[in-house]
Amino acid sequence: MENKVRNETGYGKSERFNFRALLAVIAGLLLLFLSCAARGDAEEEEGSRAERLRRLNTKMDIKKKLIEQSQSRLHYEKFRLSVVNQREQDLSGQLKKTESTLYEVEETIRNIKDRRYRLDLELAQLKRDIASLERELLVKQKGMRARLKEMYINRESSYFAVILESENFSDFVNRVEFFQRIMKGDTELIAEVRAEKRKIEAEKARQEAVEAELASLEVENRKKQSYFGGLKRRRGELLGAVKQEREQIADNVYEMEVLTRELEQSLQSLIREAQAINENNSTKAPIRSERNFLWPLKGFITSNYGYRVHPIRGSVIFHSGIDIAAMYGAPIYATASGIVIYSGWYGGYGNAVIIDHGNGYSSLYGHCSSLFVGKDQRVTQGNIISSVGSTGMSTGPHLHFEIRQNGVPVDPRSRL
Repeated sequence: MENKVRNETGYGKSERFNFRALLAVIAGLLLLFLSCAARGDAEEEEGSRAERLRRLNTKMDIKKKLIEQSQSRLHYEKFRLSVVNQREQDLSGQLKKTESTLYEVEETIRNIKDRRYRLDLELAQLKRDIASLERELLVKQKGMRARLKEMYINRESSYFAVILESENFSDFVNRVEFFQRIMKGDTELIAEVRAEKRKIEAEKARQEAVEAELASLEVENRKKQSYFGGLKRRRGELLGAVKQEREQIADNVYEMEVLTRELEQSLQSLIREAQAINENNSTKAPIRSERNFLWPLKGFITSNYGYRVHPIRGSVIFHSGIDIAAMYGAPIYATASGIVIYSGWYGGYGNAVIIDHGNGYSSLYGHCSSLFVGKDQRVTQGNIISSVGSTGMSTGPHLHFEIRQNGVPVDPRSRL
């Protein structure tokens, strides 16, 4: 019976046991294969991630060198611009001083002309007065000479007439005295006319001397006018040339700033790409809350997040972080744990550190004097990573601090 059953099924109990064991072995081998395949895929994926990071790091190093070269050229052009600006200011000041001096000289010439015009009028009047006095004197002198001549020629008859016509001795004395007074009055009048004439001639001589002095001053000031006029023209031409040079250098600065900004944006894109790759790295401690950040520095805020007038360019631009003023060399702390994805010169930021904190968050620390961490280094919240400086486009020692989410700047104060 047993043989019949075995014949009908084709297998016995022993054979069914061996088949199950075989299935278990096959399943084990399959699991082992799948495990190895998964491990291989993971290793391949890890290798691919590492290769991608390596390529990104190479690109970032190239961008960093280009930014350094662009920044070096930008600094040189800005130095030239500052020199030309100073020269323009000096020339502008000299030109204003020359224009002021020239105006004073021209005003002096105008005053001299006015004084000479008034003197000419006064001299003309004096000449008329002198001519009038001379005519009056001539008349008086002629009258006196005529009377004297008549008295000399007819002195006997005159005296006799005076005596005959006198009624008495007293009348005679009065007539003689009256005649003498007439003679004396004529003499005194002539003396007064002559004295007035001398006085007027003295005033005329004084005014002619003043007129000669004014003429000399006018000649001197005309020379000054010619000199300062030529100096104004030359300085104006030189100032125009310097302004043209300044405009050309300013154009160069603008072009270099645009190029540097484009390179920085390109580098930021590479950093964001590296961030995305690092998101799968489970060995770092990602930010789990928007308010897990600590203040990176003890100091006071000098410029907030948002639009502001740029302290160097003078134009209104967007400020993507906050500026915290502190003493030169003061320690800067990591605001949160993460991996350093950039450490080095970063264009207008100067010496900068960028830390990836996971979940799309990163922080940037700019204008540092010294950097104490390197790329790919893991840091813990509160570690000293750099020190306060004034590198890059900076007007004094401070920290430019940014927090970015998925590469987009956010107000750091909303996360601290």
